[in-house]
Amino acid sequence: MMGPGSIAAATALDANRSGGMREDVVAALASLRVATLVSLAIYAAYSRAAAFSQWAGAAETRVITRLSAFLPMAVSVLTGLADFLPGLTAHGIHLQVQP
Repeated sequence: MMGPGSIAAATALDANRSGGMREDVVAALASLRVATLVSLAIYAAYSRAAAFSQWAGAAETRVITRLSAFLPMAVSVLTGLADFLPGLTAHGIHLQVQP
């Protein structure tokens, strides 16, 4: 099943590929390790979700749910900007971020 998290992860993993066979294998193994760690973290969180909901309360649980939905979107936007901004600077358009 494909959802926003799967799309964000695929976009982030494919954003800066080097192209060499050795680098691709190393990147694939690193991605597999990260995916395993994330899967374990998700399992741990889901297995304790009921207890956490009771401890946190309804309003806090709702806020956490909304924030967790926001994270994949933020990753996708940042990855997209990383691909988009070099193209702008190549055409002479420079964006400055004011603190």
